[in-house]
Amino acid sequence: MNKENVGIVANALKQLNVDKPHKSTLDEHLDLIHTTQEEIQTQLHNIEVQSTQTSVDLAQLFDRSKNNNLNLNRLLENVVSYSKEVMTEGNATKADMNRIFEKLETLETSGSEMSKVEFERVRKELLEFLSGKYNEGNNDVKEIKESQSELKEMFKSQASDVGDSLSSLKNISEDLTTETKKTQTKLDDLSEKIPDKNQIIDPIIQEVKSSETKLDASLQIITEKLTLQPKPESYQEQLELIITKISQLEQARKEEDDTRNLELINKQSELESKINQLETKYSTLCNSYTQKFQEYQTLNEKYTNLVHQIETVDVPTDMSRLKKVRQFHSTNQNTNFITKQKRITSTPVPKSAETEFINNSDEGF
Repeated sequence: MNKENVGIVANALKQLNVDKPHKSTLDEHLDLIHTTQEEIQTQLHNIEVQSTQTSVDLAQLFDRSKNNNLNLNRLLENVVSYSKEVMTEGNATKADMNRIFEKLETLETSGSEMSKVEFERVRKELLEFLSGKYNEGNNDVKEIKESQSELKEMFKSQASDVGDSLSSLKNISEDLTTETKKTQTKLDDLSEKIPDKNQIIDPIIQEVKSSETKLDASLQIITEKLTLQPKPESYQEQLELIITKISQLEQARKEEDDTRNLELINKQSELESKINQLETKYSTLCNSYTQKFQEYQTLNEKYTNLVHQIETVDVPTDMSRLKKVRQFHSTNQNTNFITKQKRITSTPVPKSAETEFINNSDEGF
């Protein structure tokens, strides 16, 4: 209830003077007081309902903020564990490649001890073998590049929803584990397929005697491919390139994780600010409620004082003076038509034995 309504009620609750004609009666004043009291009670009830609803809303918002904080902490823990797994798997692939290079170095040292003829024969076989493995390595590099592109696309698509991002991260970790398992199996197969020196020489001699022309053609093709492609000494460079690409991918993923974490922190701060705003609004509403309650108490005191004043007013014992007034009000309430005002002419009437005259319209009822 605003100040204008308080002013209207205060004007309506003025002291009744029954002697003045054409004023509101005592019954109308009591009805007005009763209606204003009912309106005040309804407004106070509405304020109480609104305050309870706001308290319920604040409790719900507080619970939601707690749940959001828990979900954010879980997401951060999952991201950290996933990054650790990727780092460990990358270190495992580096160790496997070092094993390959060690075996190649042992083969080179063993080949230097052979004779020239045997070395040429072994060299031909090794060139064929290494060319095949080099092609397989190129295919593996292509697969790694394709997997990197797929990972980038998956990382871009993961920024929409947190639940989808968690499932996609699990899928990526599974794909990486499968890829590492495949590389491990390939490395094991390669180590098993490399035979001893004595086992290589005899089949090479037999194969050279049976098909010299085929070997010459294959050597020519191999030499052409080797001229176009880097030599085996560039395997280290290829490995370094793969390692740099993996590090770039890890850096990009780390940057995306940092940006996502910053966005989540910003959302959390926004929610906290909204909660603070709601708390301030709730406090202001409580203050306004207490103010309105105090106003209601003062108005109730005024009402009790007015009732006491009305009870203490001296009501005239001669009810015949009020009879015509009540009859006039009852006729106004019962009749629905408007009567035209007629002019009342006054005639002088002698008041006493003296010659003084008065108008009969000056007499009271």
